[in-house]
Amino acid sequence: MTAAGAARLLTLLASARPGDVPRVLALVDAAELAEGVLDPRAELCPVVAEQLAGHPSERVARAVAERLAAGGPQAPAPDASGGVTRLLRERFAGGAPGRRPAVLTGRGRDILRHPAPDLATARSALHDYLLPRLWLQPDVGRAVPSYRALLIRGLERGTIDAATLVSDGQPAAAIVELAAHDRLMTADGRVDRARRARADLAWELRRLVETELGAQVGRWHRVLAGVHETLHSFGQLARDPVFLGRVDSVGGLGLWDRWTVTNTLIAIAPPAVVTQLLREADDFPYGPSGDPPPPLVTINRDDDAVFAVAVAGHEPLCRAVVEFVLADEPKAEAHRHIRERQREALAGNPAAPDSVLRRLLAPEIISGELCRRVFRRPDSDDARCAAIVRLAPYPEFDEEWYASMLSARPTPAQLAPLRSATDPVWVHEAVRQAAVRIEGPGLLACYARLAELAGLEPVWALELDRTGSLERMHPAVRASMAAGDAGPLLDGARAPSEAGPEPVPGRRSDAVLDDPLAWPLEDAVRAGLDGRPERWRAVVKALMSGADDPLLDVVVACVSEL
Repeated sequence: MTAAGAARLLTLLASARPGDVPRVLALVDAAELAEGVLDPRAELCPVVAEQLAGHPSERVARAVAERLAAGGPQAPAPDASGGVTRLLRERFAGGAPGRRPAVLTGRGRDILRHPAPDLATARSALHDYLLPRLWLQPDVGRAVPSYRALLIRGLERGTIDAATLVSDGQPAAAIVELAAHDRLMTADGRVDRARRARADLAWELRRLVETELGAQVGRWHRVLAGVHETLHSFGQLARDPVFLGRVDSVGGLGLWDRWTVTNTLIAIAPPAVVTQLLREADDFPYGPSGDPPPPLVTINRDDDAVFAVAVAGHEPLCRAVVEFVLADEPKAEAHRHIRERQREALAGNPAAPDSVLRRLLAPEIISGELCRRVFRRPDSDDARCAAIVRLAPYPEFDEEWYASMLSARPTPAQLAPLRSATDPVWVHEAVRQAAVRIEGPGLLACYARLAELAGLEPVWALELDRTGSLERMHPAVRASMAAGDAGPLLDGARAPSEAGPEPVPGRRSDAVLDDPLAWPLEDAVRAGLDGRPERWRAVVKALMSGADDPLLDVVVACVSEL
């Protein structure tokens, strides 16, 4: 038995059915369990943390208190109910270490903090507390994630059934959004890692869609049009043949992200339905690709052109959308305009895998704007940026081409072609073209490279030309003039740049396009381990014996042996 095995088991239990957690924890020795809790790699979901806080062994409970006090990305996040903290304080005289959970103030506080809400409690929180505040103050931000956390808490504790929430939970769009792979926040700003609860929700949502909507394009039209406006449940929206006849106009209250909801539904629609929806949208283009589209937050589903572009640029992203956007060029000129805009949106989509980006840069598809969008992605590496620079459509102006692709705050990968260039004339012209648009450490990195190849005088001249006066020049450049060396430029170039979005492991592989709402580990646990104590014993034995395969592989192997 190893502490590392216990830590991996605790992480796996975040994907387990709540009813199985106590029985599985009882299979592990208390000493090993306490060491596993203290392992910073162990993820402690709220249900597991509460079980550990009430463990018969005081050593285990104190280990939970230490993890709670230490914090960190894998620590047990104190949710709005404060369940873990409350248990620890009741157990240990003088209170347990840990942060006091943030709560909302006002009359609805007790509803939103309910430790094990049922669907009636959630409905009361929505209608009696949340909606009245949003109608009066649409900019209220903390109430919305608290409502999401309330629903998730009910799913985690088993007091809200996933099938019932999909069928009867309100409003429809807020329930659909919970099934997506985005990172919803709890009331205190911590990441909610309720993977099993959301995996169950996605599974039930898929079942209801397959039963009620199938491949009926007309009904899909109605659902996509009404899901953002109604306070009714998704089950009511999917079953009512006349779209209920009642629309409540709640789309502008900020209860959900419009395109996360739309793309979640598109991801579980039959591919033929998605293709037909996008083909119909081709009949309503809004102008050449150079024209700006209407603001996405203000459109209706009937604005088909913006719909067609937005689904290509947002997550979740499915293969049916990708294949439609990358299909052969349409013959009609107007249709080609909208296809260009769709491809530009796809190039900037964080969910687009490398295989899709390579296809966007194929000779029969590539355009200058596509190159710029792929080049400016935060996840583009040195090799991809260098390859795009080599695609310059006008070789005699490739320095201008390179400068035009740099973002306002270029990443180190975007500056790689500049670092590798050896022609001072090329570097001077590229920096001159880029200096009018970029800023921060990226600008100083460009100046440092130019100074390395051509000396400091060209740098000072470019900065003076950019700003127009000595007083307005960048402080690092003025310091280099005073010192007569490039040290201040190099120091400024080393300053940390703004970090890009944190990648979600496994979410940008090509295979995920086939089912962007799949939760592989949670689905495997549901199918093979739920309510199967003999199989859980096999998994515990394998992990505590030192098995270091991915958790999904361990689960599949143990299930197949029994």
